[in-house]
Parts: sequence; C-alpha cells; structure tokens
Amino acid sequence: MAESGVKRGVPRPVLGVVFDVDGTLYHQQLLRLIMVAHFAVVALMHPRRAIQELRVIRQYRHAQELLRGCQSPSIRTSRSQEATAAQATGQSVEFVAAVVRRWMEEAPLPRLPLCARRRLLRHIKAWHRMGVPMAVYSDYPAQAKLKALGIGSLFRAVVCSTDAEVGCFKPSPRGFAVASAKLGLQPADLVYVGDRADVDGVGAGDSGMGTLIVGLGVSSWRRRREHPMTLRSLDSEIRKTYRPLRGYPCWVCGASSADRFRPSTLPAGLGPGSLRITDSLYGHTAALRKCTQCGFVFAEELPMADMVDQYRAMEDPEYQATAAARRLQMRRILDTVLRLRPGVRTLLDVGAGTGLLVLEARERGLHAHGLEPSRWCVDAAAKHNGVLLLCGTLEEYADRLESYDIITFIDLIEHVRNPLALLRLAAQKLARGGLLVIVTPDIASAAARFMGRWWWHHRVAHVGYFSVRSMRYALQLCGLEEVMQRYTGWRFPLPYLCPRLAQYLRVPPCASVLNRLADSKFLSARELNLNLLDSRLFVAGRKADR
Repeated sequence: MAESGVKRGVPRPVLGVVFDVDGTLYHQQLLRLIMVAHFAVVALMHPRRAIQELRVIRQYRHAQELLRGCQSPSIRTSRSQEATAAQATGQSVEFVAAVVRRWMEEAPLPRLPLCARRRLLRHIKAWHRMGVPMAVYSDYPAQAKLKALGIGSLFRAVVCSTDAEVGCFKPSPRGFAVASAKLGLQPADLVYVGDRADVDGVGAGDSGMGTLIVGLGVSSWRRRREHPMTLRSLDSEIRKTYRPLRGYPCWVCGASSADRFRPSTLPAGLGPGSLRITDSLYGHTAALRKCTQCGFVFAEELPMADMVDQYRAMEDPEYQATAAARRLQMRRILDTVLRLRPGVRTLLDVGAGTGLLVLEARERGLHAHGLEPSRWCVDAAAKHNGVLLLCGTLEEYADRLESYDIITFIDLIEHVRNPLALLRLAAQKLARGGLLVIVTPDIASAAARFMGRWWWHHRVAHVGYFSVRSMRYALQLCGLEEVMQRYTGWRFPLPYLCPRLAQYLRVPPCASVLNRLADSKFLSARELNLNLLDSRLFVAGRKADR
C-alpha cells in the first residue's frame, strides 16, 4: 500500500484509466467565474433570495470537506451533506436540495464545453478508440456532465461517492476499489487522473493506483515532484500496451478484434420516420462489425449522429393502430415475470412506446411508470391509453427515480450506443431481489443466419445485436446474472403482416394478392401469434442479491 499523499511508481503496464470529473475534465476556476457572472445577474433581480442561495452553496461545499474521510455509514450520503448545510444556514433540506440542483447540477451544464480541458478530452477519445478500459469516479453524479462534454458513452463504468456500494467521499479508497472492480482490473493496473493531490492523489495512492494530477502550475513544484506523471507520459505508457486500432473496439468487451460482418445498406434521406417501431425497411443497416471475442455485433458508425433527438421527433401512428394485439404480448411477458416474483409491487418500463406494458401492469395492481423519448408516443399514451409517461431517457431521469422491483427493456437495448452503461444504470435502480427483463433480437439465431442481410431485425434503428453468449457476458460485466432466458414471440394483426410478407415474395402475383388481402374485411379483425425463434427474453437479477 502506498503512503498517503506520496505518489507511487507508474504501473507497468497501464491497463486502464479512471478519471475524476470536477476540475479534471474541465477548468473549474473558469466555470466558477462564468457562474459568478450569471449569479450576479440573477442577484440584481432577486437580491434577498440570492444571498440565501449563496450561503447555502458555501455551506454545502464546506459540509463536503467536513464529511471527507468520515467512515460512519449513517452519514455517507448526499442527503447528509444537504442536512449539514441546512442546519448551518437555517434553511430546509428541500430548499438546500433545490439550490444545489439548480446551481451545481443544472445551470453549469450548458457552459461545460466552453471550460473543457480539450487536450485531455482528445486523449480520452483516442484511448477509447484504442480500446483502453476507462471509468469515472467522482464525488458527485457525473452522467449529465459527461454527456454535456460529449464523452458520456466512452466509459465502461461511472461511480459516484453517493452510490450505495461506496457511501463515502474521497480520499477514502473505497470508491477507487469499486471503480477498479467494475473495470475488472486490479488497482495496481490503473492510473487515476484528478486535480487535487490532497484528495485524488491520497485516495488513489491508498488504493494502489498510480496518479496523474492535472493543473499543477509552475508554483506547485513540490506537488509536481510528488506527482511527476504528465499527460504525455501517461499516453506513452498506454501506447506500450494498447496500439492504435485500425478497427473498432467492441461496445461490450472492448476488444479490438472486430471483423466486418455486413456492409452498410443505409438508404438516403434518413430522418425520424426511419426509426419507427413499425418500420418495414428490412435489410437496411449501418455497416456492422462482429467482435471475435464475445460475438457482439455493432455498427461502425451510428446511422444518424443525433439518434436520441431523432427519436424525440419520431411519430408512429401504425404502432397505436396495432395496440390491441401488442398488448396481449405485453401481458404474456408480465405473466412470465410475475411467476418468478409474484410479490413485486413496482415496475419501470424503459422505452415504453405508447404505455401498453405500463397499462397492463397497473391493471394488475402494480405501481408502474414508463420512460419514452418520443414526444408523439408520450402524447398517444395519454390520449389513447390513459397512461402518463415520462418523456426522456433513463439516463436523464435516473437521479429522480426510486428503485423498482421490475425494470423492463422491451426491444430497447438494440437501439443504444452504450449498452453496458444502460445495463449498469438499470442495475443501480433495481430494488433488492428485483429483476431486469430484456427482450431483444438474437443475432445467432437460425433465422438471422438463414436470412442474412434480409433478416427482418436488420433495420436502421438497430445498432447493436446480442447473442445469448454476448448478453450473458454483458450482464456479468454489469454485476447481473441470468435468472432465465427463452425465445419469445409477438402477436400481430394479419393486415399488418401481409404487406411485410409481400416484400419477401417478389413474384408479382403473390405480392399483389397479399397486398389485397391486407385491405380485405375478411382479415381485418384476425391476428396471428408469431414466434420465429429469433427473439430472446432474458430475465436477470443482481449478483449481490443472490
């Protein structure tokens, strides 16, 4: 174990990097100057309230320093920091929480890119392309800040001091140990990049990590002598282990050996309509790579750079038109889960569409919520199904949500760029003994191999494809383990299926007959259960709860 405050030798080789956020990834003093100017403008309009808020901010920061190093489990949360600040200022805990959320979490976000340490961010992006395992460990929630800096998807783990598994501020080595465990590496294999030698340097050193302290000026010669590592020397050490990739690092295991799986077949003129749930442009995807280590298949580049914004603008009236049949499938999924955990009380459906699963769960007596990025779907859920959904992503709402007995990803995970981050976030939001339910296409299925490019799950919106093997590995990396898995099917109205089948029967008479049948009254009320053994239902729980 390294002596506290003294920088130990650089690990050989460097296998991964863990980053602090505040003051490390951006220039904190510059951000504070900008925020002071902003605060001054607000103070001119509301001077009395501004004085109260300024006292709260000062006491909140002071409270964190008081709580540093305290190991008592009863005071290891952000609520303890808020309570300490509330007691010192005479304000309520709710008022303190609101001030902190406004001035320390929300207001700085649009200004972070202006204050970014651009050289460090360039290295982070380069190391990500090289497949270097990277994580974040911060005293404060970091997801929103990482997203604002444009690097939210580059880290395999994001750890906060207020996480239940950490429960104390730096310089306690506990959070450093949690971050290294989530990367699957030993602390001695890692370097921690921070900005405070007395906090980041001490904590990383006590955990056994190497340290790089950024922002040490010429006047800090003594600390520079204790922490001689520079960004250039760290990059040099990393490149001894990880050579620049000509390929693409796997989104799941990080391996650099990903073979070309399928060339791009994207059509021109992509937009929100290309991401519809009922999209029938089968066979159109971005160029795909297959990891030779874990078997995960992923897009070389996203079909559209602003995928989340495109989802927000997506409209899909045909989905609501087939709601009755789809709801039956949601009922079957819920039946499966309730047989495993008959006593559950709460459910969160992520990517809820028009709220069909939430509606079904509420009718079973569950306290159910849903998240959906599409504004149209959220409006349709309220109008047609009487369900109020939260409009946004799990990442955006994570800090405001409680824990749930069941969290569902129904045909969701194949749409995201960083599946591990989504799985870890779900694991954090699971109540003790809770279950994560995932339905996703199986890229290793017989149907996928037989149909090749024309497989019906090859769509513009799908950017990542799991097999049973790669899903089990991803769950393991995120502290989850499989409880059960099986094939699952869907139920569709025949008028919905006929024109889609006509795409595969290109003989003119057959296609014409099917398209006419789709419009016939004979088929208008008929539905078909369809299970082609190419979609899997996975149910997983946290390892710690087993």
